Amino acid sequence: MHIVAGDADAAKTLKKNEVCEVAKLREEVDSLKKMKFAAIQPAMATVNATDTSVRLQHEFDEAKRRAQDANERWIAALEEQVQTLKHITEEAVSEAEGWKLEAQSPGNKRGGIAIGVTPSPQIRTRPRCAPVPTPVNTKKKQVEDYSELVARHF
Repeated sequence: MHIVAGDADAAKTLKKNEVCEVAKLREEVDSLKKMKFAAIQPAMATVNATDTSVRLQHEFDEAKRRAQDANERWIAALEEQVQTLKHITEEAVSEAEGWKLEAQSPGNKRGGIAIGVTPSPQIRTRPRCAPVPTPVNTKKKQVEDYSELVARHF
């Protein structure tokens, strides 16, 4: 095989064309890769947004459950406290009834004590009026009696 000068130029031109074609193909492959990556990004963003919303929903449900449990515990504690206070009140009332029955028993020295409604203060009030001055002749008699008493003792 012998190489002709025209063939050498043709080979160089062919080689250059192949290099250019390979460069074009590489550019096309790169652009396709970029397009593929750009197409995947929104899909990944949608997946990430979905994952984020699901995660946030789970967190919200968990926080809601914890708050509800805390409220139930608080209500149970309040109900227990109310029951305790009712029990204490019942004990105090029964003890007061016992004392009352004991005070009203016939053998008690103070059995006649009236335990019940407090009497009204209007019933026993004295009328408010100015005292009447002592008559003059009564004063004379008192002075004479006093004078007699003093005279007897001297």
